[in-house]
Amino acid sequence: MLPDGLRALGAVVDALPVYETVRDAGDGSQLARDVVAGGIDAITFTSSSTVRHFVDIVGREAATSGRFAAAAIGPVTAEAARELGIQVAIEAREYTVPGLVEALVRYFGEEGSGKRDG
Repeated sequence: MLPDGLRALGAVVDALPVYETVRDAGDGSQLARDVVAGGIDAITFTSSSTVRHFVDIVGREAATSGRFAAAAIGPVTAEAARELGIQVAIEAREYTVPGLVEALVRYFGEEGSGKRDG
C-alpha cells in the first residue's frame, strides 16, 4: 500500500478516507427484469466496485445478458466488468464523469453505432 511504502522511506503520512462505496440494500429483481427485457439502453460503471455491486444486485444472468450497452469510466473498470462476464461497449477516453458522458454521446449520437431503434 502506498502509505506503508512512503512511511518505510521516512515520510509522515496521514491517510484520510474521503469516501466509502456502499452497496444499495434494495431488491434488484425489478432492475434485473428490466435489463433482461431490454428496457435499459446503457448502464454506466464508474469503478470496479460499482460493477461488482451491480452483479450482486441483479444477478449474473441479467448482468451478463448483453441486453444493454455497458459503459466504463476507464480501463480498470472495463477490465473488472469483463472479468465478471459483462461485455463493455463504451469506454471513456478521459477517465472522468464528463469523459464518460462524452463517450455515451459518441456511442448513441449521430456518429455512434449504438443508437437504438424505437
